[in-house]
Amino acid sequence: MKQTHTAFLWHMHQPNYRDPIRGYYSMPWVRLHATKAYYDMASLAGRYPEAGLTINLVPSLLEQLEDYAAGAEDYELMLSRKAPVDLNAEEKEALLSRFFQAQHDTMITPLPRYAELLQLRGATGTQNDIASALKKFAAQDYLDLQVLFNLSWFGFAAKDDYPELKKLVRKARFYTIEDRDYVLDIQHEIIGKLIPLHKKLWKDGAVDLSASPFYHPILPLLCDTSIAQKGMPGCLLPKQRYVQPGDAAEQVGMALDYFKKILGKKPSGMWPSEGSVSDEALSILRDSGVKWAATDEGILAKSAPSYKRGRDLYMPWEADGVSVFFRDHELSDKIGFVYSRNPAATAVEDFVGRLKSIADSADSKAGARCISVILDGENPWEYYPDSGREFLELLYERLIKEKSVKPVSFTKYLDENGPGGSLKSIFPGSWINGNFDTWMGDVEEADGWDALYNAREVLAEAGQSLSKAKQKEAWREIYRAEGSDWFWWYGEDHSSPNDPEFDRLFRAHLEQVYRLLGRDVPDEVNNPIIQKQLVRADIEPTGLIHPLIDGRMSTFYEWLSAGWVPTAGPAGAMSGGNPLIDAIYYGFDLDHFYLRMDFTEPEEEGEVRDLTNWRFAIQLENGEKYRIDIDAAQTGGATYLIYRKSKDRWIRRVRRDSVAIDRIFEMAVPFEDISASPGERISFVVTVFENDVEHERWPSSGNISFVVPDENFESMMWQV
Repeated sequence: MKQTHTAFLWHMHQPNYRDPIRGYYSMPWVRLHATKAYYDMASLAGRYPEAGLTINLVPSLLEQLEDYAAGAEDYELMLSRKAPVDLNAEEKEALLSRFFQAQHDTMITPLPRYAELLQLRGATGTQNDIASALKKFAAQDYLDLQVLFNLSWFGFAAKDDYPELKKLVRKARFYTIEDRDYVLDIQHEIIGKLIPLHKKLWKDGAVDLSASPFYHPILPLLCDTSIAQKGMPGCLLPKQRYVQPGDAAEQVGMALDYFKKILGKKPSGMWPSEGSVSDEALSILRDSGVKWAATDEGILAKSAPSYKRGRDLYMPWEADGVSVFFRDHELSDKIGFVYSRNPAATAVEDFVGRLKSIADSADSKAGARCISVILDGENPWEYYPDSGREFLELLYERLIKEKSVKPVSFTKYLDENGPGGSLKSIFPGSWINGNFDTWMGDVEEADGWDALYNAREVLAEAGQSLSKAKQKEAWREIYRAEGSDWFWWYGEDHSSPNDPEFDRLFRAHLEQVYRLLGRDVPDEVNNPIIQKQLVRADIEPTGLIHPLIDGRMSTFYEWLSAGWVPTAGPAGAMSGGNPLIDAIYYGFDLDHFYLRMDFTEPEEEGEVRDLTNWRFAIQLENGEKYRIDIDAAQTGGATYLIYRKSKDRWIRRVRRDSVAIDRIFEMAVPFEDISASPGERISFVVTVFENDVEHERWPSSGNISFVVPDENFESMMWQV
């Protein structure tokens, strides 16, 4: 049996946030991630050249880094630079609204003054919160907020290289204008270092670099939007069929040329945007000189005849003249969405154990194998303590020392081993659900594609009337509008507080095309495409409930007055695979706390999920802590165990059988079992474990809370 390898690809990507109408960047994510993830990951890669890392850089990100280094600004940066005494009411409101865009547990809580300002502003940031905060915040509060927001976005590498940043963290409050300007100056300095740093790492062989199409479009959909129906038969398509394989080839060619211009050479590999592939897209990559590409294992399962995961997944396959690697979906998602909630040593041990298990399962006659781990390289670290430093250092050290699984870059593996099989055709799809439903199938998505189609048609017909410089600018706006990110936030599958801004920015790119042509901007570009309203994260209970605990919806009314916490539709930039829980309902009568959870659809038909590792953490207003563990393996039905925290020990209190798991999960907990009294506030979270590794947490940060009712609760709610 030949050596088993593991190959990592860290994907670094941001869409083009520059507003072509206003002339500045409307969102700060390139600048903020630069001082955290981009600098951390590159600096750490330089310390572990034996880890065989590949860093995938999207040219739309590099283009913006160059722009920032040359002095570009975003709205938050302009707000950061303004003296607090000069802020007008609108700017103060913007600071209060936008300067808490940081992960609560790992970026706000570690800075006590930042957490204090959040409480002063109001944790939820509603319009009422901000209106009230405007009366409370003084000039020093705004100055501290300017510093702490930007300071929270520095990672470990920046703090190592600029010790003054650590001093500012320790200073904690009462910052000066000079402190603020220093923070912003170091941001700018780090941004200027990033492209030369990656170029040097690549030249020295410490990392391999790969690219994505320039503005991150979904190549198969550019080639032909109707291909979406292959994976989603009968899905809603735009009125106008978008068939622009030339644009797809242009996006790939521009990316490769840009790499050569600023990084010294063209990459041999490419992560197609969102792992989206099709036969036509791979042919474009081949004709552009790309040697290898990568996508998700779900695509291979639909492409390889008589697919067997253990046999077929861990090797590249030749398809349309390109060697294609297929990511191990579960391993990749463990790093992206699971391990952040666990001790670094536990997480790394679990990950390496899974690698070794794959290596040990190989047939003795098997050839070389490659376990592909591919994921977002920037967003996960917001959720890890200290930006993921301990986890990443332990991970790289273990990979380098591990004998059974040798780290290697994709390019090196291919040079030494070549593809292990060939595919007659590749199934068209992405790394999400093996299809294109994130960018196609909803009304908003169809409207976006139609607006793009119409703007492109107008430019193709009238573009010759423009000067060459304006033609180039107008076509760049079309290519930017072809990016995947705008469509990511349309429809029902993803949502964030920035949805309206993504919608506006997409339409701004199209608006600029009409402006350059001297045409009136049509209503489909002037008017918002997004029509959906954001759902409150927590709908409070409106009355007492008395559900039958049987694991089924016995009647429509039994949970009608419950509180509701939706969990579907990730709020971040990446999907977290297929979670177990789809929605959480909670409520109470005078004696019990009730909890219901609805399950998501399993990824595969007939899949059986392990429900024996559920845990509920409960804390009372007085600081008392309880834990409820579900035991679904009991003969005769599920039970649960209640534990009380006493100093550093969990003391078992009682076992109850008032829990049921069938089509849904239902549980009743007597208030007396957790010593909760009427009028006392209870906070709780739901966690799902797998092999002692926390797999899911709902809510992802913070907690759900309610006040234990008394006999006046229903009359009070009736009056309300």
